[in-house]
Amino acid sequence: MANCVNSIDGLVQRRIQMLSYIQNRFGKDVSVTINNYVKRVGNENVHGMFKNMAFTLSTLGEPGVEYHEAFHGFFTMYLTDKQRQDLYKEAVNRYGEPTKAELDAVDGIRELALEEKMAYAFQEYSLTENPKSIPSKIAKFFKDLWNLVNEKAIESEVNY
Repeated sequence: MANCVNSIDGLVQRRIQMLSYIQNRFGKDVSVTINNYVKRVGNENVHGMFKNMAFTLSTLGEPGVEYHEAFHGFFTMYLTDKQRQDLYKEAVNRYGEPTKAELDAVDGIRELALEEKMAYAFQEYSLTENPKSIPSKIAKFFKDLWNLVNEKAIESEVNY
């Protein structure tokens, strides 16, 4: 997926859209950095990142990168260990064990490779709101998460 932001106005609008999406779901005090470039880490182009409770996004990243990183944020901040373990099991059932390449991309951490697969699926789900080919437990989680993030967005609009 390629992003087609090809003007200054487009970059500004994309920045506003990304910032609003994240802040409406995680609060105005959440740390968000939005770059107008794609960061290169090793051999990978990094369109976004959620690390140390902070979001980094690129306006030039693939469409829906904010959904992908929001998934990581919710997964990390709001789920219990049991909920995460249940979703890891469901992800293995759906996607299989991570490949060597997938593990290499996340320093060999199996759970992070599975989380990454789910984040990409949530990104696609958010762009299309279509749960086809997503396992039932993960689809239900996505639907619940989608409703939750939209509820939080509505709450933040009312409270600000």
